[in-house]
Amino acid sequence: MVSTHGHLVQKLGGRDSYKLNKIKCVVIDEADDFFKDQRNSEMITKIARCKDLTTANPQWVLFSATFEDGVNHTQLIQKHIPQILEASQIKMSSEKIMNKLTHIKQFAMKCPNRGKLDFIKEVFEVCEKTQTFIFVNTKDFAETVNRLLKKGGYASYILFSKMSKEERDEIMQKFRDEKINVLVTTDILSRGIDIPEAQLVINFDVPTMRDSRN
Repeated sequence: MVSTHGHLVQKLGGRDSYKLNKIKCVVIDEADDFFKDQRNSEMITKIARCKDLTTANPQWVLFSATFEDGVNHTQLIQKHIPQILEASQIKMSSEKIMNKLTHIKQFAMKCPNRGKLDFIKEVFEVCEKTQTFIFVNTKDFAETVNRLLKKGGYASYILFSKMSKEERDEIMQKFRDEKINVLVTTDILSRGIDIPEAQLVINFDVPTMRDSRN
């Protein structure tokens, strides 16, 4: 069974509730980011302490490629999932990860705010029809960037969280099929996405860190 945690919590009670007493393994991806959000933590606590699930006593498997050094995530996770008190940890060094990413190159370009779009146009003149993600910090600004790109003749589209799953899936398929060349989005795509067709990623804005306490 694959489910969002919110949907799963809703299905723990009622006439058509899910029965979890036969589940052997529970997997949480992007675990460090997941547990930073208090709302996620509260919901996963309800799931972890569900009578059916505790009876089944499943294996818990948590994945993340971005655990921060010096932060005791294990203690935070144990607060909500006591079952992993004796958990084993498998770590990969940053050097090993970077050695697998030798085909990726990173560049930084310092330019004034009003010069960013001109810079992107220059990039596209060199890299014609490159499949590109452009990340911005807000939906409103994503719409502005997308509108300016369309005005410039680029096959651009916008993707944001309030779209339906069907709309997002349709847009991503068009991107894979190269019917869309430029996808302007916020951080909805910043974690856990695997799109081999993407050739260029531009952080139009400097990414901001969300405070899960707010």
